Amino acid sequence: MTLPKWEDYWRTGLLASCPTDATGGCTGNLRTAWEQFFLALPDGARVLDIGTGNGVVPLIALANARERSITLKIHGIDLAQIDPPTHVPDGQRLFDGIVFRGGIAAEAMPFDGGYFAAVSGQYVLEYTQHESVLREVRRVMVDGAAARFVLHHATSVVVRNARESLLHADELEHRADAFTDLRAFVSAERNRAATTTTLHSRMIERMQNLHRLAAESKGSNLLAGVLLPALGDLYERRRAMSSTDFNAALDETYRSFKAMEQRLHELIDASLDETAIQHLANVAGECGFCDVQFAPLWHDAENLVGWQLDLVAAAIRPS
Repeated sequence: MTLPKWEDYWRTGLLASCPTDATGGCTGNLRTAWEQFFLALPDGARVLDIGTGNGVVPLIALANARERSITLKIHGIDLAQIDPPTHVPDGQRLFDGIVFRGGIAAEAMPFDGGYFAAVSGQYVLEYTQHESVLREVRRVMVDGAAARFVLHHATSVVVRNARESLLHADELEHRADAFTDLRAFVSAERNRAATTTTLHSRMIERMQNLHRLAAESKGSNLLAGVLLPALGDLYERRRAMSSTDFNAALDETYRSFKAMEQRLHELIDASLDETAIQHLANVAGECGFCDVQFAPLWHDAENLVGWQLDLVAAAIRPS
């Protein structure tokens, strides 16, 4: 996993890496799965969320506790340097009572053995060294405690959209030459070059094609929601910026684009088919868990969003 790219993502303030609604959070059966998981916890229970990012799962745990008028002691860790109270809008209020720690590897956690009554993780276990993490998760859990992980399914809508997004990314960078075109046009415009009109016409034609591609998308929001607005904003502001500032802003937009592209590749590579999830379940059994169960998790009747993996910390710990 490429940490700087994820740290950039979490600094945007987005709650989840794979949101299921326009607000960036979890809805549908995915949210219900977490609500049901936390419902079994008693007052004062300690909860650990691994790979927490900007805390979308801890927020569900906190809301569940408040609805039941109990207190859960919620911790969120991530290998990336994170700070949800700072980066998420209204974060100080939203995350009041949740302890976040960045720079923590799930393979080596700074907690005493048998510390937590529950462990959760959404789209994280598949990115890790499975056996090392599962043994460490078991170490910090109370005997009989439950863990639940949601993992990327190889045929989920999340993976399907990621593949489509990568096709769009290739179209934008290599076929439409969007970054190169914008830079060349702005340079020609500033220098009053004879090629300005030709460059502008070519750029507009290619951008129109990209907008059509975005409109035809079956699920990817990469063009319509991210890249085209960013490039359009730079185009509109170009005359108010110095040449140095414009090129720096375009370079930063390109860097963010390549980071997004890398995250999509990592997501696809981490996704699990049925053989892989069965192997992971077997590894969990070897690492001190019992009652290991997994099943596809659907957001609704049509959209598969991942695997749900449930584990119980066995009373007999692995050697």
